[in-house]
Amino acid sequence: MLESIIGYLEKALKSRQTGSALTPLLWLNGIVTVPCLLLAAFVAAPMSIAFFALVLLIVLFSLWEYRTLVRKDPRLVQSEKLQFELAKLDLVAQKGGKVIFDPVSIEFASEPSQLPEKAGTSEGEL
Repeated sequence: MLESIIGYLEKALKSRQTGSALTPLLWLNGIVTVPCLLLAAFVAAPMSIAFFALVLLIVLFSLWEYRTLVRKDPRLVQSEKLQFELAKLDLVAQKGGKVIFDPVSIEFASEPSQLPEKAGTSEGEL
């Protein structure tokens, strides 16, 4: 079971997809609070209170930062997928007039692996 959890964490850390500006803070919550809660449950009274207070501080800090990000710009807490969908809708709204294409099926092109070469130049001339 531990190997499957480690494999899942490695896969998650290798992915480059980020959900929002709040995602790193949520990772901090998950990585720090769970072990601290476990330690708080199994150690003696003075240390358990300290670990529980640390968990409480991290969670309250995360909630405060969420509130700050929402007030600054609500799009910061939206996922990338939702922002792509909103960009599609903005594109349709900017187009105006008759819509010939289906706005739900607009595909974004993937990033080019290399820049196209200019006509008449070779790699040595760049």
